[in-house]
Amino acid sequence: MASLATTAVVAAGLVSTTAAPAAAAPALKCLNTIYVTSSAGTIREVDLTTRSLVTAQPYAALPTGSGTTPNQIGIGAGGAIAMHGTSNSIVRYTPALDQTTVIAKPSGVGAGTVGAVNPLNGLFYYGAYTGNTLNLYVYNPASTTSTPGIVAAVTVNNAPGANGDIAFDEAGRLYIVAGDGATPFQAALYRANGTIPTTPSTPAATLTSTEISRGNNTGGTNGIAFASDGYLYISTGTAIRQLNPITGATVGTDISLPGAGITDLGTCAGPSTVTVGGTFPSGQANPNDGFTVGAGGNDYTGGGGTGTVPFPTSPTGPGAPPPRRRRAS
Repeated sequence: MASLATTAVVAAGLVSTTAAPAAAAPALKCLNTIYVTSSAGTIREVDLTTRSLVTAQPYAALPTGSGTTPNQIGIGAGGAIAMHGTSNSIVRYTPALDQTTVIAKPSGVGAGTVGAVNPLNGLFYYGAYTGNTLNLYVYNPASTTSTPGIVAAVTVNNAPGANGDIAFDEAGRLYIVAGDGATPFQAALYRANGTIPTTPSTPAATLTSTEISRGNNTGGTNGIAFASDGYLYISTGTAIRQLNPITGATVGTDISLPGAGITDLGTCAGPSTVTVGGTFPSGQANPNDGFTVGAGGNDYTGGGGTGTVPFPTSPTGPGAPPPRRRRAS
């Protein structure tokens, strides 16, 4: 990277040093790309087309004053901003300025393990496990200071361990992976029940979660992210694994990334969502009048009927939601 402007923001937010303005850099890639933080103190790009690591780093993982151990990476919409956590800071990178800014984490908030950007609101959520509770904090990338206080405490029943990560889909639903760091390297995939708040409260909002799947991996599970193909990807030791986000089932073969030292995964992609509905602009002539609305895609086998139907297993991929039918009232 030829010229990188760096801003360091101390805890009080009063002192900063900024290098000379730098030339704009391209936005981070969203298509067929996953970004990984590494125990070697780097950020690397994984090309899903070639199934390999790209040598060049998109930006410096540990600028001056940012602490150690990059983790908790999240990428904003269109690759226009990236954030990740370190031992004591949040590092924010803006490609249009080719600039990194270092923001101190709130007092008492340590390195942590999970992080992602919610595409529904553009906020960066990060945190760590305490037993079977995942405590999340929130950072607004428009700010130069972090926000103290837990924004949500999500119960994750029977979590295999304190390793893991989070990812959001386009509708703002939170997916969670938790894993242990020793043989048999068990990991479990969850979906949070409810909406993650945008601001902290006292007491913090509490949510439950639903387990989607569980199994053993070839190594520790430290990362999870949606890719542009609509699948979830998790890290497993020195590889990443493709999962169906509805069933949690493994798809295809693992992508081997020897020497990557993966500590987290992040992308600026997410699965598509669709909403359908209908109204009677002039009211119903008969109380029993109704209509059918639906959305369908070839990726799914049959579904339908009155009311909401569960998502069936897809033979070819996540795709569109299954057909569903509802009687208006």
